[in-house]
Amino acid sequence: MKPVGIALLLLLAVPAHAEYSKAEAKLRVRAAKVWSDYVLFCKGRSLKSEALASYARAKDLNPAYDADGKIKEQLDALEQAPEGAATADVRKVKSGKDVAKVYDKLAKLKTERSDRYRFDAIRLDPSKARIGRVMQEIKKGKPDRAGTLLAQLRSAHPEGNYTALVADLARRDVAMIQGKDHAIVGWISLPKGWKKGKSYPVLVTVDGAGSNFLGACRSSSRSRGKRPWIVLAPCTFVNTNALTPKKYPWYDADLIERMNNDGAGRFKFDSEGLIALIETVKEQFGGEDRFAITGFSGGGNLTYGITLLHPERVRFAMPACANFAGHGAANAGTPKEGGPPILIYTGEKDPHRTWTHGKEGGVPGIEPQTDRAVAVLKDKGFTNVKRQMLPGVKHSSLHAKVWETADDLAR
Repeated sequence: MKPVGIALLLLLAVPAHAEYSKAEAKLRVRAAKVWSDYVLFCKGRSLKSEALASYARAKDLNPAYDADGKIKEQLDALEQAPEGAATADVRKVKSGKDVAKVYDKLAKLKTERSDRYRFDAIRLDPSKARIGRVMQEIKKGKPDRAGTLLAQLRSAHPEGNYTALVADLARRDVAMIQGKDHAIVGWISLPKGWKKGKSYPVLVTVDGAGSNFLGACRSSSRSRGKRPWIVLAPCTFVNTNALTPKKYPWYDADLIERMNNDGAGRFKFDSEGLIALIETVKEQFGGEDRFAITGFSGGGNLTYGITLLHPERVRFAMPACANFAGHGAANAGTPKEGGPPILIYTGEKDPHRTWTHGKEGGVPGIEPQTDRAVAVLKDKGFTNVKRQMLPGVKHSSLHAKVWETADDLAR
């Protein structure tokens, strides 16, 4: 087992202001006692950074610990042992295992913090039994729950190999994957007859403001029929407005808060993340380098943006009743041979057709945004652009139309 690092100890913190039952509070005090003992152990060896990290953990679990602040004063005054001095690895590992056992008991109390305790235990002591219990729940659970658990398991135990588990889930329905060397996650569905070692085209489908990425993946895969395409639905930020943990249960609160306060950062996260997801799909499931992409409503922002930034990676793009906010335009280069086919479909009966939400004088709707998108694409040298308004169509993701387009372009 690996030693428990400083950053990890801080990561495991649970908000001290939460209200706990007597049983939960008692167990938290018990876990805090293990860390407080470890604090003294580190203090005696001048391992200041380890001692401070463990102190923070103990204090968070039990606010009554070191009530007069004397231990903290002693730690602050401590001089760190020089690099290469004796470490506390063996004791640290034992302390981590002891606390993990307490977390197991905390998880069984079935509180709103149960999952966090479970994965805290895995971080401290990733035993086969703990990981196995989570993997069994993933296999048997509903996709949204399974996806959340898998994302947490990857975070708690990144050394694990989950490819076979994901492939099994994605062949039956959908599964969640993570971008290569990136925090983004996405839903994937593998085609019927998928086999390891073969190569498959990939369709990326980006949902709109509702952020129903699971639904987008399922709807697209159901419309796919027997076509041998992998469907990928990235869990993005630039498609929507306010971000909440409820919309994005797979991401930590710090990332969601940062993205809420950084509009430009959202597109950077999404665009780099999508490429990272494609790399994961390529390495683990045989996805091709170039991918097709469609984006519904707010999903158009990433669809247009990634096409402008990386036309060489796009087989075709199909914005569907899509927004265009100009992402990617500033850094777009001139595409080769006029760029990939871009087929833009809008709906005649779309309530957002002229004005967003039909509010005249408010935010310009889909048609004026599409006007701007077409103008930008032309200015950047994209010449393979077609635009069509579909009679009688409302605000729609047009999954069936996407697959018809894929068939037409494959001929």
